[in-house]
Amino acid sequence: MSEYRALASNGWKWRVARSRVALFETGPFARFDKLLRAGTTIKDLRIKRTVEVRAGGREYLVKLYKGRGALQRLRSALFGSRAARELKALQRVLELGLPTLPFVAAGERGAESCVIIEKARDRDRLDILLANSPRRRALIAEYGRWARWIHDAGVVQYDFNPTNVLARRSGRPDLRLIDFEKVSIGGAYPEDARLRSLAKIDRMIPASRADRLRFLEAYLGREAEDPAGLRERVDRVMRFAREQVAKDARRRRDGCVRESRNFASFRRDRAWGWYRRGAVEDAAVAEMAEGAGPWRRVEVARAIAAWRSANGTAGEEPPVAVVVEKGAKRGHLVYPAG
Repeated sequence: MSEYRALASNGWKWRVARSRVALFETGPFARFDKLLRAGTTIKDLRIKRTVEVRAGGREYLVKLYKGRGALQRLRSALFGSRAARELKALQRVLELGLPTLPFVAAGERGAESCVIIEKARDRDRLDILLANSPRRRALIAEYGRWARWIHDAGVVQYDFNPTNVLARRSGRPDLRLIDFEKVSIGGAYPEDARLRSLAKIDRMIPASRADRLRFLEAYLGREAEDPAGLRERVDRVMRFAREQVAKDARRRRDGCVRESRNFASFRRDRAWGWYRRGAVEDAAVAEMAEGAGPWRRVEVARAIAAWRSANGTAGEEPPVAVVVEKGAKRGHLVYPAG
């Protein structure tokens, strides 16, 4: 990895992009733990935490893998840390000549590991595809051709969707891969695997059938000249997308009754339940559980079943909490007032 230089500081073993070495030797990242404590946590999952930090007038994202549990420590010992595997995938993509956003550094400390990425300036997520702009059709076609280029190079992301891609907001689209946590590289991929990958894009963009067709025509190129074959592929992508939506719904139904970054449980003298973090302040849980405060309540006979169903239904406003009467199944789904 000639583009990266090995360093050690703060108990971390780093591989740092050669152009950024000064940041870790004498700059702000030489005090990495202090910098991390001063940052803003924007995501906190079971295995990783993402922190936004400011250093030297720039903004960075630090993806910190927690390395908890005996199994994770064993996997790291046998196959290398998650950060090391991400860096290896990034290097392979660069060798293939594909556009990406290189890491500032990857580090390891015991069972912990992390990658550091500078937040791109003058760029935006591919949410621009959602904008009703004059260039929308051209952008969708460009995205289709780019997706085919990535797949033909043998690169498949687990979540190949706009949230893992960067593009310029104006000017010619400059598309780049930015997430290497779950990436497969090498070999030819069967068409079903490719179409399933494209279906994950479909669930992220509420596109019309015309947009889906435009994207797939660009992806298929000359193969799209067969009308019957094109329709059959569109139908398969839509079927795979529906399957993915159903899978997402199952995850939401299961996730809303588990402690996580999105949901938390509460127990009071006369009630218990779950609430959505961020939608309900911790201080408001007590009044909500007592039936007080500015909330709209819907009484239900089987409260937890109704809570899970409501969270698994796409396109509807989900309740912010469920309050269950002690010793009973009935309770209330709670929504913001008004």
